[in-house]
Parts: sequence; C-alpha cells; structure tokens
Amino acid sequence: MRALPSRGGGRRSATLALACATLLAPHGVRAGSPESVPVSPEAALTAGAVLASDDVGGGGWYNPASLAAVKRSSVQVGASAYSESATIIHDAATVSLPWGSQSGDIKSFRYSSVPSVLSYSFKLKEGLGLSVGVWTPYHDYDGGSTTITSSGVFASAPTPISGSYSQTYSFSERRDDTWAGAAVGWQATRRLRIGAMLQGDYSSDVYSVDVNASLRTDNPAYGTHLVYSERGDQGVIGLRTLFGMQLDVNERLRIAAAARGPAIRLAAWGPVNKFLSTAAVLPGVATQNQNATQTMPARGASAVEPVRLYFGARYADPERPWTIAVEGDWHPALDGEFGTFKEGWNVRLGGTWRVSQDLLVGAGIFHDDSSSESSPGRNSLKYSGFSGGVLYRPSAMVKALSDGANWDLLACVALRGSYGWGTYRGIAITQQSGVTTPDAGGIITFPDRSAEVYEGAISFFTAIIF
Repeated sequence: MRALPSRGGGRRSATLALACATLLAPHGVRAGSPESVPVSPEAALTAGAVLASDDVGGGGWYNPASLAAVKRSSVQVGASAYSESATIIHDAATVSLPWGSQSGDIKSFRYSSVPSVLSYSFKLKEGLGLSVGVWTPYHDYDGGSTTITSSGVFASAPTPISGSYSQTYSFSERRDDTWAGAAVGWQATRRLRIGAMLQGDYSSDVYSVDVNASLRTDNPAYGTHLVYSERGDQGVIGLRTLFGMQLDVNERLRIAAAARGPAIRLAAWGPVNKFLSTAAVLPGVATQNQNATQTMPARGASAVEPVRLYFGARYADPERPWTIAVEGDWHPALDGEFGTFKEGWNVRLGGTWRVSQDLLVGAGIFHDDSSSESSPGRNSLKYSGFSGGVLYRPSAMVKALSDGANWDLLACVALRGSYGWGTYRGIAITQQSGVTTPDAGGIITFPDRSAEVYEGAISFFTAIIF
C-alpha cells in the first residue's frame, strides 16, 4: 500500500497514482496447469497415474525404470491436437472515485495446439531398455483485457467539476516448456527395476502488458493521461535429472518412487522493456514525461525449479481385465526463474479395463497444486479434473501388413477436462479520505482477486512397434 500527498508537491499526484499502479501491474496469468499435456497413451487414459506401470509409450518420461520392460523397439508420436480454455478473473481492476466505484473482470478464451511427444525406445538386451526423445509437457497462450469507465461530479470541490475516468488494461502471454532427453531402465533383480534420465530444457516466456488511463473534466485546468507498455521475451536453457524405481511386491502389486530435479538454469537471455508516458494538466501546471527502461533476467547457474518426489502403487491381477493405480508427488517451496513455487502436493488416481485383445479403455482423476506459483506478477491456482479415452489396435490393418509379425500399431484418443480456482493479483486505486478535488492523490493496493479456469483438450497418440 502506498499513500500519495494531496497538496503542494502532489499537484501531479493523480497522474503519479496511475503511474505507480501501472508500473506494478501483473503479467498475464499462467492459466494452464503445468504439465497438463500428457506425453504417453496410458498417461492420457489414467490422468497421469503411470509411475508404477510399464508405460513403454512414455519413453521413460514419467519413470525411466519402466524401460526395463521394453520387449520390442517402438516410435511414439503424440499431439494434443485441440485444447480450449477459458480464464475468468473477477474484479481484476477496480477504481474508487468521489462519485462511486467501478470494477472490471477479465475474461479470456483461447485455443492451442501442440505436439506433445516424439520418442524412440529400443531394447538393448533382455531387461535393459533405452529411450531418446523430445517432450512438450506444457504449452499455453493467454490474453485478455478489461475496461473501466466512470463519470461523475466532484461535488465537494469549491466549484463543482464534472469528471470522466477511463482505464483499459490488457495482456497477452505465451509460454512453452520443451525437453529433450535420454533414459535407461534396468531390471536389476527379478522384482526390482531402476532407471535414470537426463533432460535438457528450453523454456520461453513472451508477454505484453498495456495500460491506458485518463481523467478528463469540464474544467480545462484539470486533466491527466497515462500510457504504459511492457514487453518481455525471455528464454532459459536448463538441465535436470530423473531417477526412478519399481518394485514388484508380488504378482499383483507394484510400488514405485522417483525423484526429479531440481532444474538448473544454464543460460538465460531476453530483455524486459518498459515504456511510460504521462501527461498532466492541473492548475498552473502542464507537464509531459516519458520514461523507458530495459532489464535483463538473472543469468548463470541457479536452481529455477524445485525437486519433486513421486510415490505410487499399481494393482494388476493377471486373471482380471482391469488395473488400478494411485500416486502422488510433493515439491518444496522455491523462488524460481518464472515465479515463486509454493510447497505443493499432487494426487492422481486412474484405471484401465481391457475390453478385448485390441481395445483398452481407461479413466482417471487428479488434483494438482503444482501450479501454485505466487508473486506480484503470477497467479496462485489449484486444478482438479478428469481424463479418459481408448487405446486401439487396428487389427485389420496390421493383419493386412505381415499380420504384426514384423511390426504393430497402436492408436490412442483421450479427453481431458479440468477446473482451476484460486487468486490473481489485481489492481485497485482508491481515493484518500477527505479528497475533494481532481488533483488530489490516491491509495494504490494490489489485492488478490478470485480467478477461475476451465480447460478441455483432446489428445491423439500413435505408436509404431517393430
């Protein structure tokens, strides 16, 4: 909270109030839940509950120990072909004026399409598998705007003055996380599998923020106008490790654990440009100011994402057509490159049912706290949702081409829906107590505002096994 004077040196304080509010305006919301794009067929079917499964199609992304189960080489191709989401930020911008208060919501609707995985897994020898690939577990574009307009009379001024206030706030943001990696899985004993993976990352964050605010009156001696623009184009190259294990307790029950990260920044680049232009016409004063700044992100080796610990179990009776898996993960708090990670817990529950030799169906639910990043420019959201789909083997096509003796084909179609809720940092400008004239100052605060996100996606995967 910051109070501005109302007299003397504060003749330009109405303009300064707008300027301060704008300079601290938050960036766009990271609306999509992190790692919301599934990168294997079984993960798409079961809401990501694959830590303790064979999940050969994932190429070791979720648990490299699963590569010990590779029986034949395979190429995995996946795409989140269609994703639609909506973000609603209630009262994102508010202003309190002598004649009343106004607020504006931000409603953002967006579509995105992104390839999610291209991996190659192959068997080195019995009980030893290797995988290399490229994965995109997160891709999101967001944008929105809100406009506040209000008119009234400064009735308490020595001479009543009619005023008209207008403020527009808009933003856009595009974020991508793309990883390339190599993984190995080994059947260490009859019951124990272990694995390791090295992942290299390219992450980008391109965003823009624009604010245009003005106060006009019917007295030519009073008036203010402000334009603020911010552009960011930042990139990070990083590295992290993933270690995993799977233990068969008996022929039906398997438990698993994994440790990922932390992610280490190796290099960063890209500027943040800010431009501020203000103009004020007040009694005896007519000024115009412009200010442009450029800042660069932190560079050098540093932890930018916290370590994450996974644990889970899977029950699969060889005599029954169904399986069920449950898992969770935890990460500590960390001040990262693109936001401050709070401590978070995540849970996933999923199962499959084999309808026939050529058809497998699955469904799952999840609760995700991993998007709980919080800073002056970030949101703090939780997500819950479901996924489900089918994994199909087109036997007629396979039979026509060597009857699957030399190669095989699997196709997957899955749906995912989620609801996110939490808070987003808003902007509020209120008048000081006793304000009577348009040249008086104001109090600027940045309250948390309630936000909602609705997401829906359809994913397609194809696996060629040879």
